[in-house]
Amino acid sequence: MYPPISYEWTYPDGTITFSDPFFASVTQADSGDYTLLATDALGCTDQKSIHLVVSYQEIIENNTFRMVIYPNPGNGLFGVRIPVSADIIADVKVTDAAGNVVYQKDEVVFPANGQIDINLSNFEDGIYFLEVIAKDSVLKEKLILRHN
Repeated sequence: MYPPISYEWTYPDGTITFSDPFFASVTQADSGDYTLLATDALGCTDQKSIHLVVSYQEIIENNTFRMVIYPNPGNGLFGVRIPVSADIIADVKVTDAAGNVVYQKDEVVFPANGQIDINLSNFEDGIYFLEVIAKDSVLKEKLILRHN
């Protein structure tokens, strides 16, 4: 696909949005089929569907939350979302594949929507790991930096 790429999400109720879905907490009402349509600068498209099933027992037992990094892979400008419902302060750290800390920012304010932006555009292409550390929780996800 040739940048820029636009994304269109269709929710189970037929609602269409151009921003990624994000759920601070998931309920059974969020269950259903989600469809993503990506369109590039040449008008080429790719479409994928996701079937989301929500089980309260699974959420309570696992009590796990995931951080979302987008776009991933990306060219260095990444959006980061974590599941929060109120402002929190966290430390953000990026390590390379060898475990070396290449980026660190302490006391980052994540607003109630849980979204911040990180600029790694000056770093070399490769695989990195992003950690968000808040109180007793650590969220860690792989991110791929690829300049085109």
